[in-house]
Amino acid sequence: MKRYTSSIIKLTVFIVAAVIVYVCTPHTREPVKITDVPAGKGFSVVEDKIPLYDGLGDDAKVVRYLAFGEKIFPKMQSELFYQLKLGKDEEGKPIFGYVKKRGILIYNPKKKHVALTFDDGPGQATTPIVLEALKKYNCRATFFVVGRMLDNRGMNLLRREVAQGCEIGNHSYSHPLFTDLKKRDVNKQLDRTDRLIYNAIGTTPKICRAPYGGFNKMVLNAMKRPNIYWSVDTLDWKTKSSKKTFKAVKKNVKDGAIVLMHDIHMPTAKAAGSICRFLKKDFETVTVTELASIQGRKLIGGRNYAYIEKENTKNAKYK
Repeated sequence: MKRYTSSIIKLTVFIVAAVIVYVCTPHTREPVKITDVPAGKGFSVVEDKIPLYDGLGDDAKVVRYLAFGEKIFPKMQSELFYQLKLGKDEEGKPIFGYVKKRGILIYNPKKKHVALTFDDGPGQATTPIVLEALKKYNCRATFFVVGRMLDNRGMNLLRREVAQGCEIGNHSYSHPLFTDLKKRDVNKQLDRTDRLIYNAIGTTPKICRAPYGGFNKMVLNAMKRPNIYWSVDTLDWKTKSSKKTFKAVKKNVKDGAIVLMHDIHMPTAKAAGSICRFLKKDFETVTVTELASIQGRKLIGGRNYAYIEKENTKNAKYK
């Protein structure tokens, strides 16, 4: 027992001594490396709000919050932050602010922007083909998923979609026509799929799409989120033709368009590559939320959106 007690005492003394040495030893933090931001890029806030700090230290204070869709023009950056010029002090020296890169979308302001959307999946044989096409041409899309498709393999595909930067939307559990249901049944459809999506990726969708595009005031109120309709209907579910699906996109796509397709059909999956290749020349293909941010449009819950046009006024403040 005495030997055990002696060991405890020695260990305690060692730990206390180590703590004292650590506390008394000066510690220096490596300076933050600041580099130039590449020219020709656009930067848009893609979250509801993100803080703008007055410095990079632990005691940095929030100057204000940047809003969704707000544009910034950083000239310098660190590994985790963008540096923004806020103005000048009384001596004429520049005042800088700092915003975390997470929550800031980088885009090409010289190109048009379009949101490709895929409904009713994920499909085991078809969705991977769509994802490969998106990856090959550096495109992102929005997948409006049906809950009954989310078995273990479906959830794995969901994780893959998110890993590639795509967005997930709620498209009901069993794909009924919402306008034929009571509000509580619409809620059940959405809630059940929300839970499955959360179990797969740790978040719930911020946007929905009513099955068959059928909605009314009751449905929008039940969603409490934006309902995303479409401006380009490829009719891929009807034609089951890769060529006709491609031609529908080519003929009708324009800046701010939302394109409807279904990733459960093989002809659509096979058309994804040619569609992405065609769009790459003049467009960036982004998610619905990214499109709204680029266009400077905040998506409001309980409203329907078929097309997202660019806001006329410039809301950039910090350069």
